[in-house]
Amino acid sequence: MSDGRTVWWPKDSAWWRREHVVELGEEFGPAGPAVLDWLTCEAKAQNDGGRVKAGLRSCARGAFVEADLVDRVLLRAAALGALDDYVRADGRFTARISGWEQDNERGRAAFRKARQRERDGAVTDRDVSRPVTPGHAEAPTGEDRTGQQETAGAVIAAPAGAGGFDEHVIRLCRLQSELARARTNQASSSRRLLPTRRWHVAMDRLMRLDGWTPEQVEHVIRWVDRHSFWAPNVLTAEALRRHFDRFAAAINAERRGPPPPAGPAAIHDRGAARRARAAAAFAELVRPAPVIEQLEGSESRDVA
Repeated sequence: MSDGRTVWWPKDSAWWRREHVVELGEEFGPAGPAVLDWLTCEAKAQNDGGRVKAGLRSCARGAFVEADLVDRVLLRAAALGALDDYVRADGRFTARISGWEQDNERGRAAFRKARQRERDGAVTDRDVSRPVTPGHAEAPTGEDRTGQQETAGAVIAAPAGAGGFDEHVIRLCRLQSELARARTNQASSSRRLLPTRRWHVAMDRLMRLDGWTPEQVEHVIRWVDRHSFWAPNVLTAEALRRHFDRFAAAINAERRGPPPPAGPAAIHDRGAARRARAAAAFAELVRPAPVIEQLEGSESRDVA
């Protein structure tokens, strides 16, 4: 609790009911919230609609609490309404966490809504802004910020310049989508790995801000498609931009060929080589801004 406002913790179900957690903590100390926390985790593992079947000793071991104290915490939690249908017999108990279905249904609904927005390509700059901590009267999942929706099919079929993106951005996103869908054997009716607005934003920034040309980007896209490791791991334009400098360096290394064999002195002085690599890695971490190295090629930077 802070200044009379509810603080949402990353816990499931009954843990959202802060009054239960606070009252158990005031009465039993850390043991009260620890037992309730263990129950929510166990209910998730048993996957029985919030119902928990366990022994007092198991709960005591999981929550690092004495067994007799666990019994008193469970009785008090049932009296407060945090637990429903509490029954204890022969050192074992069954209980159902109050509000489990409603709380989990709220989480599933938010997840389905987010997945639907992702499939429809309804991703705007507002969607990717800094998350806002919910207030006292707001749900912890945040507000519904659907924004203006734009289907992925409309993005693919859009003419050059539509939506503020030029023809190179749209063409390269389409190329990335076609190759990624072919690698993952997507059916023609599947909407997975179709370009979204996020794809177009990433591709536009790759050329406009990072300084790469459309020819260089296409060269790297096709290089990734032929690479045994990166092909199944780089399926979106966002992932392509995130690792683009690494791909460009790998292409340049392939062009230069393997390094010359090390001499006898280098072989024996392995400690110096390790120290040199560590110093280079440290210098890479502390440099103030990344240095963008262009693909080596002709003066026109044509990598085709």
